[in-house]
Amino acid sequence: MWNSSMPTDPEAGSNPDQTSSDGSGSPSSSDPDGSPPSSTTSSAAPLGTGTDSPPGATTQCPCSSAQVTSETVMEEPPDRARTRLGVGEKVRVSYSLGSATWTIAGKGSLSSDSGATVTYTAPKQAGSVTLTATGCDCSASITFTIVEPNAVNMFKRYLDPKRVQHNQNYPDIGMYINVFLAPADVNFHKVQYLELEIGCDASGVYICLNGQGHNPDPNGAGATTHVQSGMGTWMSGMDQIYSSDCGVWTAPDTGDEHLAIPWQWKIDDADTWKTFTTVHQRVNCDATGNLTSTKAGAIATVMVTDATSAP
Repeated sequence: MWNSSMPTDPEAGSNPDQTSSDGSGSPSSSDPDGSPPSSTTSSAAPLGTGTDSPPGATTQCPCSSAQVTSETVMEEPPDRARTRLGVGEKVRVSYSLGSATWTIAGKGSLSSDSGATVTYTAPKQAGSVTLTATGCDCSASITFTIVEPNAVNMFKRYLDPKRVQHNQNYPDIGMYINVFLAPADVNFHKVQYLELEIGCDASGVYICLNGQGHNPDPNGAGATTHVQSGMGTWMSGMDQIYSSDCGVWTAPDTGDEHLAIPWQWKIDDADTWKTFTTVHQRVNCDATGNLTSTKAGAIATVMVTDATSAP
């Protein structure tokens, strides 16, 4: 079951809805596009040769110095010169010799087809794209790899082990969870995500719940601009899971719950949702009354006999 907000297009450094784990970021600037004056050429030497000019001649553009550099608009992850981009992510590209004409081999869009610095927006699907700048009779290129979400990582939102949803003497357990989309080397701040409804496979002390759904938010949720190392892009809101129960526990009864939940993503509201992974949500009650709940790496534990508590 979800409790999360609908996505927007957040500014870099906007704070995630997070209570007990670190997330950092600072505001990013808007996408500047500048066009410094073009280098002047001379008839004293072939254009782009970089040969020494005679006294009084204008300096040539050395093609050996032509290069395209990049800086991601999002400040996380910290390697802003990376050439792996999340779907929908933006990056500023600059031509070392000044004003240039820009072309794209692949998908995505440019803020302008001319200028010393322009902004490239990655497409909505994985792939490879090469941007080429031509100016001062020289050319240089840069190639980007566009990445889609491929996994979900989670951890328990509140680190206090007592922050577990539970009713004393019942085999129920629940928790709040922080959600991340992997991989962690790109930023998915443009991505929306959705859990699909699916029936529970339950047995033992949970048998009355067999086939019941988990009531996910049908609207899905969006993302923050923050990327947690090793986890991925921090998604907005949070996930709440809860086992429910079939009555008071009697030792040494045992039971299990399992939901294999399909997860989907898209960027714009008009896009079609795309399934990219299955997240497994599990609950176990052992013969001693120890309850364990897990989902995508998040874990909570409590004893049946422990006092009633909230997540």
